[in-house]
Amino acid sequence: MKKILFLFFIISGIMLISISFHSCYYDNNEDLHPNNDTIITSDCDTVLVTYNVQIKPFFDANCISCHSSGGTHPYLNDYTDAHNYAITPSNKLNNYLLNDHEGISTTACQKAQVKKWIDTGAN
Repeated sequence: MKKILFLFFIISGIMLISISFHSCYYDNNEDLHPNNDTIITSDCDTVLVTYNVQIKPFFDANCISCHSSGGTHPYLNDYTDAHNYAITPSNKLNNYLLNDHEGISTTACQKAQVKKWIDTGAN
């Protein structure tokens, strides 16, 4: 009887340990579990990013009130000025947007689109 009881406890212990290993999973991989501010939804096009479709509407909504001709430099109200500023070696435009310049809250999608636009020569 003692042998049966001993085997029962051993088997129960093994099952309990096995269940606990399978029920708890922790992975610190940010690619699998990104923070909410880095989630890019499936409707976010970061493959074909153009000035007229994604960038100009973003600038018009968030930047033009300060950064237009007669306002604060850099001017972002037309393609030439925006392009010339975006391709500067210091890449300040991307840094400003990534750090939510002047309280402008950019989504992960907008950040990815601006970065893609800059990385591909701001064309």
